[in-house]
Amino acid sequence: MIAFFAYQLMNPSVFALSESELKEGIIPISSNAALSSTQSGLSLIDYLLGFARDSIFAVMALLAIGMFLFIGGRLVVARGNPEEFKKALQSFIYAAVGIFLVAFAYAIVRLVAGLDI
Repeated sequence: MIAFFAYQLMNPSVFALSESELKEGIIPISSNAALSSTQSGLSLIDYLLGFARDSIFAVMALLAIGMFLFIGGRLVVARGNPEEFKKALQSFIYAAVGIFLVAFAYAIVRLVAGLDI
């Protein structure tokens, strides 16, 4: 195991960046070092909106999983009662349609956000 790590340290192809790229990252010497956030394409507002978008859809997915677990519990508890089973099954169908709509909305939002107008 020590030989493996020693070989990796001795082999120069292990490092992802060359020496000049490392120096460029630490001490910028080119003209692109003075780019502002708007020139580089992303500002703080863009970052926050993207984070909010992804967070909202993640919360929706967690809620959908919770609803499926809750409805599954209702289906189990309904046992021989056909009326309760029918209500739980209808709730399951509504939850399935809801998760489909959330997934469709996520795809549309990602598509529109990816357009370069």
